[in-house]
Amino acid sequence: KTFPMPDGVAPGAGSIISPVEAASGTVPVIIGKPEKYLYQLALERSGSLPEETLMIGDRLETDILGAQRSGIRTGLVLTGIASQEDADKWHPRPDLIDKTALDILGNI
Repeated sequence: KTFPMPDGVAPGAGSIISPVEAASGTVPVIIGKPEKYLYQLALERSGSLPEETLMIGDRLETDILGAQRSGIRTGLVLTGIASQEDADKWHPRPDLIDKTALDILGNI
């Protein structure tokens, strides 16, 4: 959707999908977050199992959702987009929530 920038937010790649789809008459195959394909490919290439993997991210609707859909444990950092209030409303709740990725890694 968007990317945080020093002076605000910028449109993300997904923001142009609808016009391209309408102009081309083609339904796109989306491989970015939160689509399962990206996570499954990462697991396959790394030789990891979902239950042995931890996805750390700062966005619930992309980083955390994609990992949850793929059976991967999740860690939400509060240094980015999502707040503690956002996390409290999210279902299912991220497995770990902390201020930074280092804090999350210290809790596993």
